[in-house]
Amino acid sequence: QNSPKGKMPPRQLVPVSVGQQSLLMGMMAIVVIVSTMGSGPIVAVEGDVAAVLELSPTFVQQQVDPAKALSIQLTNLAQFDQHLAQNASIDIAVLGEYALYAPVFLSREWVLPYAYELPLDDLTTVACNNATWQSRSPVLARVSCMAQQRASYLVINLAERATCGDPRIPRIVRNCTEGEPVVFNTQIAVDRNGALIAIYRKSHLFYEYEFDAPLVPDAVYFDTDFNVRFGALICFDIMFAEPARTLREKYGVRDFVYSTWWVNKAPLINALQTQMAFALTFDVNILAAGSGLHKYTSGSGIYMPTGALDTVYNPTMSPETTLLTASVASSSSSSSFSSPHTRILHNNKHSNPHLSAADSPLLWPSSSRPNPLLSYDSNYTIIPFTVTNESTQVRVTASQNSIQCAFSFERAVVTMPSASGDASYFALIVLDGIYNHLFPLSLCAVTRCKLPGNCLDFHLNTDTTLVAWQLQAKILSESGGTHRTWYPMAMGNRGSLLPFVWQQDSLLASSATPNGADILSTTLWGLHF
Repeated sequence: QNSPKGKMPPRQLVPVSVGQQSLLMGMMAIVVIVSTMGSGPIVAVEGDVAAVLELSPTFVQQQVDPAKALSIQLTNLAQFDQHLAQNASIDIAVLGEYALYAPVFLSREWVLPYAYELPLDDLTTVACNNATWQSRSPVLARVSCMAQQRASYLVINLAERATCGDPRIPRIVRNCTEGEPVVFNTQIAVDRNGALIAIYRKSHLFYEYEFDAPLVPDAVYFDTDFNVRFGALICFDIMFAEPARTLREKYGVRDFVYSTWWVNKAPLINALQTQMAFALTFDVNILAAGSGLHKYTSGSGIYMPTGALDTVYNPTMSPETTLLTASVASSSSSSSFSSPHTRILHNNKHSNPHLSAADSPLLWPSSSRPNPLLSYDSNYTIIPFTVTNESTQVRVTASQNSIQCAFSFERAVVTMPSASGDASYFALIVLDGIYNHLFPLSLCAVTRCKLPGNCLDFHLNTDTTLVAWQLQAKILSESGGTHRTWYPMAMGNRGSLLPFVWQQDSLLASSATPNGADILSTTLWGLHF
């Protein structure tokens, strides 16, 4: 079965059944794994490799002409190609959102020089060495040639230009005038032969006023010759029901390609923790490619429902580019997927210690729109508590509207006493309402505070181990048929993934290690879908 937006490539080996659609089952595990939806066990085939590139892109923070815009995009594609050359056996590679130009756009006029049309009439188009498409969409042509040369599936995020009133594109949210330009934040997939096989337009824009969004989220997937079906998502889409639900339930998708330019808000939420929560909650695998520009945007990984095979997070203001790969050869049957490894980068060669969230480069392109790092206008209930080396059997609770949150731990170890003594400051944070004017949310969170009374501002450091910690949510009343999908998260020092145990039935997250670990936060995000 093929999506209207994706066509089976010519190198397909066998028909794809639901029971075979698992990238990390079929590509990256050396053990036999039984699919929950399939008809039998799937054994990994040695040699299949997946990659994500966390790129720190080249960009210009000013309006440019089409020639300059093309030069910038080709420069970033060349970086992508150079990193792919590190591993000649890559079968599929994903590049992050905005990776070809960065989010520099103050208006639709700024983005149009970067945007090109796509061949909507024929998704088998091979743009490489095609004179028509080299002229009409040189970025697509370059990606097509790269896919041919590398014999890899490539997933790229780009700006797609279309025309209002064109029946080949989906209806958009805004009212446009027939014939005027429409610009989508689009993810494309190209197969090993260089053929365009999928076009996905971002459904949920994050204050991206210069782009258009489909009126109805479009469920787009593509099939590969290594028997894996991939669904497509971009950044903020991960916080909403659609199109992921349709991809899972209607098309049997168990694997996702995900491009993101995430806005990190540690200690409350970061890219790595969100990506891991998505894989865990929906029992899927995800190839997530972010931006390595700095700590406010970084976070990429390759995930199974039981944990991360590899992740990277850049906790500095130094631009970093990192290629992650996972394969049969790099996985181990003895690996503890509940104890994920995070590559924490430490190179500060271009850092600016005086750069704040407010003036961070390319965190947010315009002062005329909200800066999400500085926006904490949700109506939180915040219960502060102090932790010392003498703290034992601590329990803190709080409620708001229809939700109650409880946090406890048996004992604490404060490893780096502060100037005020051996005290460490934490807070239990509860929200049952609208999160930053974005969406309804039920939230239970415990965060290490940056300073007493300052528990939400961005920071990445913790000096405190909590032994046998537990965070639990309890629904006090259901109103209006509200259904919540829970994303459990835990963050360690410098933004790393922190191992934890999740019990869905009781909405309980708890420490996965008997002696605890340095904890920056643990959060339960109850999304209303």
